Amino acid sequence: MDPKRLIVAEAPAGKAAYRTKQRKLSWPDKVKVVIELQKIAQPILAARGKSVAVWPED
Repeated sequence: MDPKRLIVAEAPAGKAAYRTKQRKLSWPDKVKVVIELQKIAQPILAARGKSVAVWPED
């Protein structure tokens, strides 16, 4: 079997499992995920000259 075909075939299943896991999170946990993504994106966007505000964690 070609190993590349296995990886491509498994990718959609992993994506679906990730989305299912995210869907089951509570709202506070979903907000925490968004804040983490904002922290990752902030330096990238700042380097491009865009102003980004990361939500405060409570």
